[in-house]
Order: sequence, then C-alpha cells, then structure tokens
Amino acid sequence: MGILTDYLRAPGAEVVVRAMEEETKRNMFEMGLLDVELADDELGEPAFGEGLSALGKVDATGMDDDSLLPELIAVIRRVPMSRELVKQTMVWPITPPPGPDGPVEDDPWATGPWVWEFDAGVRDTLAGVPKAGLPEVAARWARSDAVRTYGTQADELLPLVRRLTRFAREARANDEQLYCLTSL
Repeated sequence: MGILTDYLRAPGAEVVVRAMEEETKRNMFEMGLLDVELADDELGEPAFGEGLSALGKVDATGMDDDSLLPELIAVIRRVPMSRELVKQTMVWPITPPPGPDGPVEDDPWATGPWVWEFDAGVRDTLAGVPKAGLPEVAARWARSDAVRTYGTQADELLPLVRRLTRFAREARANDEQLYCLTSL
C-alpha cells in the first residue's frame, strides 16, 4: 500500500474542509456506515455533497517525499534547496493535534488523510514558469538531489511539471490557493 498524493486548488481552507467532510460522509455511506437518504433535497442532491470532485485536482502520486516539491521550487527559483521554500499549514484533520504521546491508533492524525495549504509563493512560483522553460525545469529537477535518488529522467518529469504549472496558473487566475492531500 503506497501513499496517494493529489494537489488541490480551492478559494480557501474552509472550502477544502467542507469538501473533506463531504468526502468522509460519502465514504462512510459507501461502506454502509452512514444511513442517509440519497436525495436530501428537492433537487435530488445527495446529503453528503460533491466532496473532492468539486475541487480542481492533479494526481501527483509519487511526490510523497516531502523534499520533492521544495526541490522543484528551488530549481525554478534557482536557489539552494530548503524545506523552508514551501511554507504549508495543516488544514485537515480538523481534530485537535495529538498530545506528547502521539496519536492513538484510530486517530485521524495517525491514519489520514492529511491536507496542507501551501503559501501563495508556491503557487506563484509554479505559475510563473513560462511554457518554453518547462523542459529546462524538468531537466534541472531531474538532476537535483531529491529526484536523482529515484532515478527519474527529465522526460518522465516533464508531464508532471506541465500539469503542476498549468494547475498553478489556473489557481492564480481564479484567486485560489494550492493544497496537498495525502492518504494511505
């Protein structure tokens, strides 16, 4: 079982939290753990809403190493890699963080999913890469320490770099933030 990673875009953390709550209800319903009427209103909308399908999303499974995005940002900005380049704030789970003994076994902090909001600088850095510069960014990222350990080549990274930069441009144009959703 691997880690699934998706990048999301939304106007704010409250929208992401609502989508995660709806997604949780949908999952519980599909597992038979939630007894609700399928059509909750006169329009026939499900009681649990659209969930994550209402948000823009890019599948970034494989980018679960937390040094990969900072390394990409460093490559684009042409600065030394530092995890501080990607400032992020946890928005899910919304339960209080675990105490000093860590989370209990069924605590969402232990089991996920987890969602972080990135600062606008991450979005704007990705959005600012000109289309003509994407192959060079993918090539420099492939040579970076974080990526080199995986043996991934520039031609394999280029489609992801294209998707991420296009996604970031869409987020910036719509005044949205970027988020990272990871789950087991």
